[in-house]
Amino acid sequence: MKAVPHAQRGQAMSEFIIALVVLVPVFLAVSYLGRYGDLQQRAQQASRYAAFQRAMQPDVKQLSDSTIADQMRARFFLDHDALSKDGLLRSDDSAAKFKDDKDQPALWRDLTGKALLKDPSQVTLQWGTASIGTANKDVGYVSKLIGKPITDGRLAMVELNVFNRLDLAKANPANMKIGAAMAAVGGGLGSSGSADTASTAANVNLSSRLIPNFVEQVLGLAIGLFEKDSPDFGCIKPDVVAAQDSKTTRLEGAPNNSACLH
Repeated sequence: MKAVPHAQRGQAMSEFIIALVVLVPVFLAVSYLGRYGDLQQRAQQASRYAAFQRAMQPDVKQLSDSTIADQMRARFFLDHDALSKDGLLRSDDSAAKFKDDKDQPALWRDLTGKALLKDPSQVTLQWGTASIGTANKDVGYVSKLIGKPITDGRLAMVELNVFNRLDLAKANPANMKIGAAMAAVGGGLGSSGSADTASTAANVNLSSRLIPNFVEQVLGLAIGLFEKDSPDFGCIKPDVVAAQDSKTTRLEGAPNNSACLH
C-alpha cells in the first residue's frame, strides 16, 4: 500500500476548509429561516385576529384600536404561559408590562440566545380599508338576501421589527421588517338579540319558509325511525351567550338553544 503524498493530503484539507466556508453560512441561514418563518406565521395569525376583532366590533368606542393592538401583542408575541400559568385568555390581557425579551419563545432567539424580537412593542398594528362591500357581486347578493347592509371591511396590517441575523457580511446589520395583512368584513348579521338573528338567518335558510310545517313533521318522523337524533328541518336555534358575571346580562332571547326561534 502506497502512502498518500503530502501534497494530496494538503489538497484535501484545503478543499474541506473551502467547503466549510460555503456550507456553514448555508446551515446558519437554514436555521434562521426557520425562526423568521415562525415569526412570519405568527404575524399572519395576529393580523387575522385583529381583523376579525374589528369586524365583530366596528365601534372604536367599545373596542379601541390600541386595545386590539395591546391584546394582539400579549396573545401572539409572548410565551404561552407569560400571561397566566394556566394558559387561558382573559379580557384584560395586556403586553404593556413586558418591557424586555424574557418572555419570548425559545425559537425566537439566535444561536447566542439573543431574542430576535426585542420586546412586544416592536410589533405594530395599522389599519386600512378593504373594498369588499356591496360593490362585490357575491357580497351584494348576500346583503340583498339577508336584508342587511354589508359595508367595506377593515384591513389589519401587522409589522415586526426584528434583528437581522441573515446578513452575515455586517457586524451590526440594520433590523429587518416582517409583515402580514388580513382583511375581514362584518356587520351583515349583526343583530339586537337572538330573535333578530333567527329572523335574519331565516332569509338564508329557505327551508324554514318554503317547507310547510306538516311536511317537516312527517320528514322528521320518517327519519327518526332510522336515526335517533333526526334533523329538525327549518329550525333555527341561537347560540347561547352566557353572562360573564352577576353584573352582566345575556343577549335577549331564549335561555338555552333547545327551542326553535323560527
